[in-house]
Amino acid sequence: MFTGSIEQYPPIFSALKHKGVPLYRLARQGQPVQKPSRTVYIHELIIQSIHLPFVAFRVKCSSGTYIRTLCADIGHKLGCGGHLSKLCRIESCGYAIEETLTHEQIAAQASTGKLHASIIPVADALKNVPKIIATPAITKRIFDGRAIFQSNFTQDTLDQGNTLQMITSDNILLAVIQCQQTSDECKVIRMGLSKH
Repeated sequence: MFTGSIEQYPPIFSALKHKGVPLYRLARQGQPVQKPSRTVYIHELIIQSIHLPFVAFRVKCSSGTYIRTLCADIGHKLGCGGHLSKLCRIESCGYAIEETLTHEQIAAQASTGKLHASIIPVADALKNVPKIIATPAITKRIFDGRAIFQSNFTQDTLDQGNTLQMITSDNILLAVIQCQQTSDECKVIRMGLSKH
């Protein structure tokens, strides 16, 4: 029941906006706004322990899922109510909690001059976005702010996805581009390295 595609109402205390104002601000002013339901996807929901009234579970879900809403919805279905008392994000965008550093670890590495070794290059940070080494001509077009076209790429490149990282031969991010379905032009959605 709570796996697969489900409809979920975003909480009124959230960072979503209504007419440019965050919902949490409106709610605090006594003017709560309920946004329409949205479809989210729950890949798996595994109960890890039950020590009533607490139930610990692990959930793998799509972005945009509100776990506190999921807890409330499960409690409502059980007829007893439910709310989130503790949350720990253990993985996001291909990065696991085991790969993170505490504030103390960062401070220790910084004080010994070793922090640089722990910093992930921007071109490696986007794990799920395919990398394409930009030709000199495309690099020049990016630096000049000129349009980039799908016809500049091979079909093998375009088959990798609609969103691509344009990088230098030494793995420096130049730009993230998005290929349009309605035109040949690619939209630059993020710039990386500047020419200067």
